[in-house]
Amino acid sequence: MRYTILTAMLLVVLWCGINDAHSEVVDRIAAVVDDQIILYSEILAQVQMLAAQGAFEGRTEASIDSVKKDVLGRMIEDKLILILAQEDTTIKVTSAQIKDALDEHIREVRSRFPSEQSFQSQLADEGLTLKDLQQRYKDEVKNQLLKERLLQKEFEATNVNNQEVKDFFAAFRDSLPMRPASIKLAHILIRIKPGESTLEVKRAQAESLHVRLVAGEDFAELAKQYSDDPTGANGGDLGFIQHGDMVPEFEKVAFSLAPGQISGVVQTDFGFHIIKAEERDGERLHCRHILFSTIPSAEDTAAAMVRADSIYQRVQNGDDFELAAKESSDDTDSRVFGGELGWYALDEMSPEFKEAIGDSPAGSIISPTMSSEGLHIIKVLDRQPERPVSLELDWDNLKELARRDKANRKLQQLINEARSQHMVEVRDSSG
Repeated sequence: MRYTILTAMLLVVLWCGINDAHSEVVDRIAAVVDDQIILYSEILAQVQMLAAQGAFEGRTEASIDSVKKDVLGRMIEDKLILILAQEDTTIKVTSAQIKDALDEHIREVRSRFPSEQSFQSQLADEGLTLKDLQQRYKDEVKNQLLKERLLQKEFEATNVNNQEVKDFFAAFRDSLPMRPASIKLAHILIRIKPGESTLEVKRAQAESLHVRLVAGEDFAELAKQYSDDPTGANGGDLGFIQHGDMVPEFEKVAFSLAPGQISGVVQTDFGFHIIKAEERDGERLHCRHILFSTIPSAEDTAAAMVRADSIYQRVQNGDDFELAAKESSDDTDSRVFGGELGWYALDEMSPEFKEAIGDSPAGSIISPTMSSEGLHIIKVLDRQPERPVSLELDWDNLKELARRDKANRKLQQLINEARSQHMVEVRDSSG
């Protein structure tokens, strides 16, 4: 939808808050919507983001001024969407949801720095603390959530019937992009898993550190020193989690802990964890963890390759591929469907798959191919050349597009009505 830019812009605002807090700001008022103002500097921030994405290459100054006016128009509509969301009594945002969203955006800002130390140094240089940063953007995050809830509500309330899908196709068929050349695949995945000797070394390291934690050493400090998880730089802090956020083995132990309690060594597919519960908020748990990740050895990789080659030889010699996938694949999602992965645009396939498959026709079985997930034995089920969009073949996609188009038109109508009911004054968008 056209308003997905709102989320992206919030990240830009947070980023600029750290880097430009003391820079010169052009702060004249560009527009007023009821009691909300839009500064010219806010327009420039969005235009600068577009420029960084290469949107202005080859454009004249006059066309860039036109973009500024378009940006201001979208920002005015953004303010009207917020007003609509605030007036809708069915839309609620809790303090816990605001905190979670704020924490996520702060993590996004953090990730733009090469290290936690450089992030903290930049905050110090600007005379800010992390608490200052959170307080500064708390209202903006709340407003963002309100707008997202309104957009979600309008979309979920929108349905289209068969005739509306046909009408949409008739209206836009000439402007719809061609369906790309595509390929239908199935695979058998053999994950490269750590062997018992690898597991024993990591288990011993985790148990040794657990002894130190039980003896009273600081959990956050040891997480910074020893954890293999990116959260280690932040003392292993996972923030608030709820059921479904983590793998079951982790959650079973974590949610059994009382605040302040430290778990024993917990094994998951990621490695060995030590978990500390910090506080509870209803069904949510704030916790930390230290991870000793289990990275397969060269011997583990060799063993997986032998297994994958054995399965490949069997299906090449006539064994049923679908049955072999159900029996042997480590991909739990596709295994129940005999390894079927569905259709992929050729241009969007991962490089390793694209190179391995090449021009192989339907029915071909490709020798084990390595990816970040493991080893894949791939079967080409079907191929389709590039073609125009078809009402019959692409019905589900067209229905979704028609639904989004209808939801956008409904939203635009709401915005227009809000514009007539609220004060909107445009003062200046030019430089």
